[in-house]
Amino acid sequence: VFEGMATIFEIIANGVPLDELVIGKPGRPADANNGYMDPVTLAGCLKEAKAKGWSGGAMPWQVSHAFLT
Repeated sequence: VFEGMATIFEIIANGVPLDELVIGKPGRPADANNGYMDPVTLAGCLKEAKAKGWSGGAMPWQVSHAFLT
């Protein structure tokens, strides 16, 4: 169990297999208070992770703002 924020590399270092990790990030800045990465930065991070052996997946997520009004 990881409390707080952990990088994918910290999670891997603690024994979670590379192929079991999926990265989920907010799809737009408005979808979260933190964690959003612009597409160019995210692509660079995914490229770095892949170069280090990561073979999982990535997905954007979005909160339905219909429930917030």
